[in-house]
Amino acid sequence: MLRRLSRLMPERGFLLWMLLFVGSELVIAEVASGSGIPLRLSAADDLARAVQRAHPGTVILLKDGVYKLTRPLQFGQAGVSMRSESGKREKVILDGFQGKGKLSRKACVNELIAIRASRVSISDLTIRYARDHSIHVSPGGDKTIEDIVMRNLHIYDCGQQLIKVNSNGAKPPAWVDRGLLEGCLIEFKDTSIMDDQGKYFYTGGLDVHGGKDWVIRRNTFKNIQREGKLMEHAVHMWSRSRGTVVEQNQLIDCYRAIGFGMKTKPEGLVREYEDGAGKDPYVDHLGGVIRNNVIYNAKGIHLESGIELANVTGVKVLHNTVVSQDPPFSSIEYRWPNTRVEIRNNIVSHRIRQRNEAVAKLDHNLLNASPALFLGHAKGDLRLSAQAKDAIDRGMRLPDGQVAHDIDGVKRGQQPDIGAYEWRKEKPGN
Repeated sequence: MLRRLSRLMPERGFLLWMLLFVGSELVIAEVASGSGIPLRLSAADDLARAVQRAHPGTVILLKDGVYKLTRPLQFGQAGVSMRSESGKREKVILDGFQGKGKLSRKACVNELIAIRASRVSISDLTIRYARDHSIHVSPGGDKTIEDIVMRNLHIYDCGQQLIKVNSNGAKPPAWVDRGLLEGCLIEFKDTSIMDDQGKYFYTGGLDVHGGKDWVIRRNTFKNIQREGKLMEHAVHMWSRSRGTVVEQNQLIDCYRAIGFGMKTKPEGLVREYEDGAGKDPYVDHLGGVIRNNVIYNAKGIHLESGIELANVTGVKVLHNTVVSQDPPFSSIEYRWPNTRVEIRNNIVSHRIRQRNEAVAKLDHNLLNASPALFLGHAKGDLRLSAQAKDAIDRGMRLPDGQVAHDIDGVKRGQQPDIGAYEWRKEKPGN
């Protein structure tokens, strides 16, 4: 398999891409080959021009500094990567604000990074201030693009979705598959930049239409909310996305945290698969797993839904901890008649809500969890305390190693604890 994959890369490619299956999980891995084509740039260089002219296999290394962008960085060639030379994301800043003084959405570049080709990797950077999207991924041609990596990024403050992923809009459309978002901090510091539509904000975190086999892992999403108004999810996979893995993430003070599905009929562009999956009856997300995530909203910050499953099938929701200081609309919810899901071994501070005749297999979930279960409930430290008798060793064993470790990588016991954290007796709660 490795030989087949290597033929897809340029002869002097910097990265080998490996697709591995661990249990039922698709893993995207990068292995540095050390033979890339390095291109070192500073803030004084024309970065947009350099990116546009980059050849397959080019590694763009950015020196420390603030890069003021006046137009998007267009990645139109496959196999190009860009990262900070130091590996420290706070040292290299891509800045789309073109005005002076107070931040204004109108004074920002519409999008900062536009990815149009396969095997593009962006890592170790800070990306801020876009009118619409900080990163926008959409095929530049008539074929589905694959293997997009976004790693160790700090992304904040844009008008619409911080990361937008969608089809090319053609007939038939091309999509974006096997994306990886890992180890990133995605947040709002200045919510005044959000796209205010009056009754709601057209703003969110990661928004993926029709994506297949995406992995969203070990990220922190913060403050994707404003004034308790309706807005989009921190993580949203829909338009018949398939096989998504969302794991080991922290979602803090978000109006809606994780969402799979939404549409109840094929409105707009919706992905179709050769095997006909999800077509009759229509479902908006197929398969996938949401596991080992922590969702927390402090007092005074409304949680509409921690995990929302809307017209989806085959999704597993396993070992998550969802806590809000104020009553949410729902900690976890599943809705619409075609929905068929599994919800097991989760801790929620309030309730799991069924809506619109949806069907779920519910097992070993701890509802209305007491603050005493956690080491620091008031401060958002949701590791289990020694008093968490209702959670420690009270989970059900899951087949096929579906959740063999907890959010911190600690191996789960023969009788697992409920929630995202496994309590360690030698160092309680650590």
